[in-house]
Amino acid sequence: MDHHFATVHTLKPLPIYHGRPSLTSVQISPKDVSTEPIELL
Repeated sequence: MDHHFATVHTLKPLPIYHGRPSLTSVQISPKDVSTEPIELL
């Protein structure tokens, strides 16, 4: 699971992983933001 998390974090660094909001969340489409974190959780 470590390599999977690292891969997703590299491809799409979402604010969820950082624990704080960032400009990345604004640039990423709502669809990606809604799907990625839910699948990981």
